[in-house]
Amino acid sequence: MASEIWMGPVLSFRGIARTGKKAVWKVSALVVVPAGQPAPVMVLQGKAVSARRLLSEQPMTGANGKPLKAEVWRHDLSVVMTTKEQRVSYGLQGQADASWRFTVPAQEQAPRMAYFSCNGFSDPKAMKSFKPAAQAVWQDLLNNHDVQFRPSAYVVDREQQWHEERVHKQQLQRFHLLIGGGDQVYMDGVWSDPGLKELKTWTEWDEDQQATYVPPAGLLSRIKAYYLGVYLQRWARSVAGTAGCGQAFATSPTVMMWDDHDIFDGWGSYGPKLQKCPLLQAMFRIAREAFWVFQLQMPSELLPELTDRNPQQAKDPWWAPVDWAAVSKADPLSLAFLPKQAGFSHRLVLPELTLNVMDLRTDRSQLQVLSADTWEAWKSVWKDETPATATGHQLIISSVPVVHPKLSTAETITSWQGDDVVEGLGDDLNDHWAHDRHEDERKRLVRTLMQLAQDAVCRVTIVSGDVHVAAWGNALRKTSTRNVHRINQLTSTAIVHPSLFTWSEKAFLMLLRMKAAFTQDLDTEHQAKLLDFPGTSSTIQATRNWLALEFDADRPKDDAMAMAAVPVQPKRLQGRLWATWRCERAEGFSNHLMAVHPATP
Repeated sequence: MASEIWMGPVLSFRGIARTGKKAVWKVSALVVVPAGQPAPVMVLQGKAVSARRLLSEQPMTGANGKPLKAEVWRHDLSVVMTTKEQRVSYGLQGQADASWRFTVPAQEQAPRMAYFSCNGFSDPKAMKSFKPAAQAVWQDLLNNHDVQFRPSAYVVDREQQWHEERVHKQQLQRFHLLIGGGDQVYMDGVWSDPGLKELKTWTEWDEDQQATYVPPAGLLSRIKAYYLGVYLQRWARSVAGTAGCGQAFATSPTVMMWDDHDIFDGWGSYGPKLQKCPLLQAMFRIAREAFWVFQLQMPSELLPELTDRNPQQAKDPWWAPVDWAAVSKADPLSLAFLPKQAGFSHRLVLPELTLNVMDLRTDRSQLQVLSADTWEAWKSVWKDETPATATGHQLIISSVPVVHPKLSTAETITSWQGDDVVEGLGDDLNDHWAHDRHEDERKRLVRTLMQLAQDAVCRVTIVSGDVHVAAWGNALRKTSTRNVHRINQLTSTAIVHPSLFTWSEKAFLMLLRMKAAFTQDLDTEHQAKLLDFPGTSSTIQATRNWLALEFDADRPKDDAMAMAAVPVQPKRLQGRLWATWRCERAEGFSNHLMAVHPATP
């Protein structure tokens, strides 16, 4: 009997396992099935693979509020890497229409990656008034990724021609990895859901009532079913021939980190009285488990409890560090979480680059982005990097931009409004690294990354999303001409959410562009500045978009701007990192390219 699949498969990248000369590209595939149904049999290249249950007999809210009971399974699709790229196929045994494919890079090849963020709508009203197709940008990403998704009359543009000979005509896919930088789902509808009327009532109370309300167990069960159900509904695989994130997730192993909308809008940026109230704390833990299972693809029983080491401390969370080594020992497909921290920050070391995936939500409050423990965890791994051990490029996945216009006046005005989880505006500004409350931490981050770049002789690049615009910025050391002292920031967002299209948002865009013209002095040695977006004469691009991240090895050999002979450290690939934004226009998409050169000693 064929298995019924409610959602999936969703691929997840787990890192590279190396034993001697053997390297394994570790990939898992998540599926959601009806409770009571046996685990679906998944095959990789014709051979059945092992499965592990991540969540059992769990109620979820289906379409139109229909209650469902489901199980979540994870299959191991790990592949031994070879000296050449390989496209592999996988599927469900006995189901002809349930087969997919993904591409594995060669053993010493830097992966080709795509980055996205903001995969949804925060306001249902915006969905109705927004004219472009909701999934149009996903369709463009899929058209670039795999020829099977292209309409019959599809015309390849000049930028895409670069990839046809080496990728698509070789029966490969363009991207080896798909990075989700935050807001992979939008949970904001929880406050208005008809099945959770108590929450709408709660939003109408004054703050003292909200702070003392203790939600009953029955309400929390329904909230959990809602949160899990959002994944079930929003990530459902589209039917053949249509676009959507479900198609992309089934054909590119993902790397994901959460941001506020994966919990609910503004989580971590409300005042301590509201932030620490029983209801919001319970919702945070529910969202945390949902993120753990669906985005990190980890078994629910291995999710560590969060313990507040100082519950009387009024302002900031101070979680006890988690024993991540014990978690990894219990799960061979565990991600490489940083030790001695409470959050989900982790690293993925690959040929030519390292992905430093930062959790900016677990520790967050109005006054901090990262806790002291998380800061020490990151500083510990970065201080051990040397020219002999570090990869040539360090990508910092920061859900929120580090280089962004400062809006101090707007911060002051919104601070007078107080907290409101539905209508408030201040939480969006409080989220920014550039907010006055987080300015000291921003300086610390820039200084720490400059030190990493200098000590390891590597290029550091920040990749971010969140702000619903595309942008390119720099943080740099004022008195240095070394390229390691120039950190590029690539901001790409949003892939679904509208980008500043209402009249009030257009007025805000004018303010952003005006503020973006000013260089920000971070301290006496460092500054930050937004630059003209590649191929344009303005800094902020208010358009939906996604970002490709690729290396010279995958550019044409006759590239007119071929890399000059630059001395680099031994055992490193000598490629530039190419960033290509694909921006939605009234008709079609535009390409915006820039290159990050290798580090020079």
